[in-house]
Amino acid sequence: TEGQQRARTVSVVRIEMRPIAGGIVTSGLLTPRNQVAVNPDLTGYRVSKLDVDEGSWVRAGQPLAEMDGAILRAQLDQQNALAAVQKTNADQRAREASRVADLDNQGVIAEEQLQARRFAAIGAKASASAAAAAAREFQTRVDHMTLRAPVAGLVLQRNVNLGDISGGGSNPWFVMADGGQIELYADVAEADFDKMRPGLRATVTLADDSTADGVVRLVSPRVDATTRLGKVRISLPVRPDIRAGGYARASFTDLSRAVPAVPETAIRY
Repeated sequence: TEGQQRARTVSVVRIEMRPIAGGIVTSGLLTPRNQVAVNPDLTGYRVSKLDVDEGSWVRAGQPLAEMDGAILRAQLDQQNALAAVQKTNADQRAREASRVADLDNQGVIAEEQLQARRFAAIGAKASASAAAAAAREFQTRVDHMTLRAPVAGLVLQRNVNLGDISGGGSNPWFVMADGGQIELYADVAEADFDKMRPGLRATVTLADDSTADGVVRLVSPRVDATTRLGKVRISLPVRPDIRAGGYARASFTDLSRAVPAVPETAIRY
């Protein structure tokens, strides 16, 4: 019949690969872009003051902690006094040598005495230079009794307490995020990894469902042989709710990928 004939009429379309926008979502941990460990240069000194705590924003050169340097400062004063004495002696020897500078081969003073004065001046000058260098070393040690921030940024960890002795632990005294910059260190499947490139924009969703605009800064040159995942670093704005160690996911909405496609009229429910 005519109805049966219509039932046997079908249309044939070709399944084609067509680009579909979005579809790549990844996740990972929030990590500092540049993590800075701060340790004292001197050992054996007691911590007498803490100037900052975790969560503090500091500028480069700002004091973080101070050690008791009373003994070292006393040694510096002693060394400065010794250097002053040596300099005075060197000046005196130099004046004595200058008074006989033009008396060679004139018979006024024996040649041995001339040479002795000159050698004494040279030796006194060397001793004064050594004493001054020792004083500068002590001054440098005194300056390092104050532990200062090497960069401006955010203090993430403080692992030192009042009364601790420098050089006695394995953990850094302070851990900082340079400039307070936190990035998403995300895993991307190998099948999608070739689409990653620096400058690619992403929407990053934090644990509390708030979002931030991110930009791919770095794409790893390798894929892990076990997990078949590659690493990308996504730069994020400096915000107090973006915390190192947290979890976040990123969606690359401006990407497209080819998938098998058919017309919507081909779907029957």
